[in-house]
Amino acid sequence: MIVLSLMFEWTVPVLAGVFATRYLKKVLWDVLVYLCGTPGRAEFWARVSAVLIAATPLLFVMVTSVNPLARSTGDPICSIGLLRRTCIFTLLGVLAAVGGIAVIVGRYIPRAAEVAHPASVAKGAA
Repeated sequence: MIVLSLMFEWTVPVLAGVFATRYLKKVLWDVLVYLCGTPGRAEFWARVSAVLIAATPLLFVMVTSVNPLARSTGDPICSIGLLRRTCIFTLLGVLAAVGGIAVIVGRYIPRAAEVAHPASVAKGAA
């Protein structure tokens, strides 16, 4: 039972992170190529983003997990708590990773006023 609970605690966050990474891959790639200017630079940031999105849920779950030897292996309440805690911190990890990357990328996307009138924005800043 201990091995199964550890496998659950490790596979659920990794699978959720990989799913989120694959779901965002194409869109994130397009944005990164636009922002970075070259596919080579975008490839680096796409890989960094993929590692962060895939690893953050696992980090959250592992930081908050309970020692498997301290659990009552036959107790259904303990098993439900494990399931609940793993799902909650997996979700929080995915949201934190994707949200963090979205905030950082969002800072570098030009606003509508900058795209529409780049010369007037530059003159107003001077």
